[in-house]
Order: sequence, then C-alpha cells, then structure tokens
Amino acid sequence: MRTMARVSTRLAISLATLLAMLLASANACSLLVPYSFEVVAWSPGQERIDEAGGIIVGVEFSREADRPSSESAFSLSVDGEAVLGAFSWLGARMGFTPYAPLRDGADYELRVGTGAMDQAGVSLERAFEARFSTKAERSRPRFVSSDPPDGGRMVGELGTLTLEFDEAIDPIGFRSSLSIAPRARGSWRLVEGGRRIEFRPTEPWARSVDYTCEADAGLRDEEGNEIGRSVVVRFVAGLEGVAPEVTAAAAVDAEGEVVALLEADEAEDGAYTLNRGWESRWRLRMDFSEPVELAGLASALACDSGPKPLIETIGAYSASVLWRFDEPPEWNGVFTLRVESGVEDQDGDSSDSDIVYRIVADGPGSRPPRFVGLRLPLAPGAEAADRELAAFALDEPFSTLAIAGGDGRYPIGVPTGTSIELYLELAEGASIDLLSTMGSFSFSATNGSLEFDALRVVAGGFDYAEPHPAWSGLDIVRIDGSMTNRADCGLVTFSLDGGYADSWGNAAKEDQCLSLQK
Repeated sequence: MRTMARVSTRLAISLATLLAMLLASANACSLLVPYSFEVVAWSPGQERIDEAGGIIVGVEFSREADRPSSESAFSLSVDGEAVLGAFSWLGARMGFTPYAPLRDGADYELRVGTGAMDQAGVSLERAFEARFSTKAERSRPRFVSSDPPDGGRMVGELGTLTLEFDEAIDPIGFRSSLSIAPRARGSWRLVEGGRRIEFRPTEPWARSVDYTCEADAGLRDEEGNEIGRSVVVRFVAGLEGVAPEVTAAAAVDAEGEVVALLEADEAEDGAYTLNRGWESRWRLRMDFSEPVELAGLASALACDSGPKPLIETIGAYSASVLWRFDEPPEWNGVFTLRVESGVEDQDGDSSDSDIVYRIVADGPGSRPPRFVGLRLPLAPGAEAADRELAAFALDEPFSTLAIAGGDGRYPIGVPTGTSIELYLELAEGASIDLLSTMGSFSFSATNGSLEFDALRVVAGGFDYAEPHPAWSGLDIVRIDGSMTNRADCGLVTFSLDGGYADSWGNAAKEDQCLSLQK
C-alpha cells in the first residue's frame, strides 16, 4: 500500500509538472501574437467623390478581425445620422454597402471604435476616424501671377509668357479664352499640372512694342468653374538704350566661394591698379547689370601676358558669368583681363566702354617648388654625433665637397650607404609630391669621380639630426642610396629637373642644379 501511495504521489507530481509546462507553453505562444491591431487602409479616401451612388466603404485591418465585434464598432454617419447597410468580408478587409445610395453634396464621417478585436481578442489599438465628401467643388479659379508681371518687360527675343492660377485649368478649349495683341505667333500649353499657362513664341517679340495678353472671364477650371472676370497683363518687349555694365568681378575658389573682389583699373598717366594675391586654382566671376550674350562676351574678353580664361557658365545669356583657367597664369607675373565694349544684352543693347583688371599671380598657395640646397654626411659610418653634416646652398655653387676615403667615410671604390637631404621652398600649406621629385632627381660627376645610386625617396630629413638651421621651415625630402668614391677629382652635380610638383599641383618650371667641386 505504501508503494502504491508513492506511485500515486509521483504520478500526481508528474501530472502537475506537465500541466505547468503546458500552461507555460501556451503563455509563450500567446506572446508570439503581434500586439498591435490597427486599421491600415480605408476607402473611398479623402478625395471628393463625384459619383456617390454605388460606393462601398472599406476598412482593412492589420490582420484578420473578429467580425461581430468589428461590425459593432463600425459606424458611418452623415449630418449626425447613422447610415444603415450590410457588411461583407474578404480576409482582413471589411466592406460596408449602404442600403441607400450616398447623398450628393454631403460630408460623411467614418469611425471604428476600440471595441473592434482581432481573432485572438486583442482590441484595436486606437479608434479610427476618417471623413470624405460628395460635395461638388464650386470655387472659381484665381489668377496668381504672370511672367513678365503686368507692366513689366519681356526678357529675351523668344521669352516665354506665363499665367499662373491657383488650380488646374480645363485643358479642353482653354486656348479660345486667350489672346495677345498685337498678334504674336506661337503656341499655348498647360504645365505644372494645369495650373500654369505658357505661351511660347515662334518668332521674336517686336522690340519696344507694348503687348497685351488677356484671359477672358470664360476661362474655366477642371470643374467647369469660370474665373468670372478677365485677366489682363501688359508688357513691353525690349527697352532701347539701356546698356549692360560689369557691376562686380571677383576671384572664387574651387567651392565657388568669393575669396577676393577685383578692382578695375581706372587710373590714368601710367598709374595702374594691381590686384595682388591671385592663386592659380582660383576662377573668375563677372556680374553684369543684366543677362548678356555669352558667345559675344567670350569674344570680347582679351587677356594680355597670360592665358585666356574659358567660360564655364552654360547657356546663351547670363547675368553672372564664371570663367576658368585651363593653364594657370605664370607665378609672380602680371596679366591683364580686358572686357571690350560691344557686349550685348538680350535686347541687343551693347556695352559702350572697356573695363580692365590687372592681376598679379603671386598668391602664396601658388608658389612653384624651389630647390634651395642640400645636406649630406661626410662620415656616414661614424656615430650620429660625428657624421660631419655638410650643407650646400643652390645660390653658392662650386663649393668644395670634401668626400674623403677612410674608416667611417667613403672608402675608395666601395659602395657606401648614405642619404642626402633636399631642402625645398613650397607654396603655403603644400607638401612635396615624392613620386615626381624622385623622377626629377639626377646625379652626375665628371671624370667618374663620384657615383650615387638613388634607392628611395621619403618625406622628412635625417632622424639623427635637427634640420639645417639656416633653412628652418622648409620642406625636406630625403633620398637614400649608395655612394661610391673614386680617387679622381671632378665636378659633381645634383639636379632636379623641371616638372616636379607639390600637393597643390604647382610645378617647378625650370631645371635646378647644384654643382660642387670634389
């Protein structure tokens, strides 16, 4: 009996455990059900409904709903009265068909309360409310603006005339409501969703002629509503005698920001106005009092003692013109930009005087690299403190290079590892381009007196010594290699051929050589 009791107790415990596991599993499964239950779509939408008859109101839930609770939570009303109808279902979408057709000229309110539930019993997260209307639109279209404005001037021989309204114009028959006097040849069209009417001429507007454009009172919107009163816009095509002028000239950087304003040369008796600090990377911007013909402007711009810039601005006419230099002006040189008279605006009026800018291309960021001097150890094999660093300046040629044989120095006929420091004067903020420097570097010696094989070039100088005090602040390039001393004497030359450049793209124009006596 005791054994059976123990078995019964164990069985009860096992059943209790199993029941707990089943309950836990059920709870875990319930957690997998998405909590949020909401309306994700509805019809007919908030747009005005032209044909009210036969409308079915639809509500789509985020998942299949409990139909009785959802139908009870649904309501459709007009002027506070409930609309009766029948429900239909397709998956998660509930349809409501009114018993009687919806009324014209009425506002309807749709609501689904939080009593609506999904099939798991989760209630609608928040009540859903929406409105739609069957009222006809009765407002007249309203004239907003024109280009040119009333009393304004038409820009360009083939400039476009525009009339803008606050709503779409009926595309059928709108042309019959429009006229231009005196008669102009061209075509009318609707743009911007029908809210803007454009007239594009096929022949140039007659200069200095007063035109009148009229849209009569019968012009209609898409709902058939007339504007009710005529719209009249008067404008003139061209104004004679107003010559374009240069109002400003400026240097702009690569980002298009103005970095310097240019002053025109208006001095007499040989006293020139110089604009200093021009950088090779800058572009030129000219502003005019009105749009000018770009092709004629390009021909009217002359450049003395420097490369002629090219127009970057695209189009036929512009009041602001950007120029670029494909070839930078020579550094520290003076070049002159002259805009000659005869530049025409859109009305054919021409500028009547020259304007001159004298510019000095001496910007600190455009200085080309310059080889100043070099330094090398006379005893490369000695301790750092005893390597006898010797410096030679480019402006002091034919100094003595005391390359001696012996222990710790340059033994005769034995390749000896060494390095040479090149000191370079660079543009402000620039660093040297190592690849171009290595390509430009060369070494020669008469009588075969000395040989140097360059192996690599690195930025910076000797790691065991401070830079040469006389050249503090200059850029340093170190060339590592092997030097072989010979017994003969000769003329030793270190060279940097023209073309090596810095990080700004400034390049040395000429070969730079330093010759020393061995």
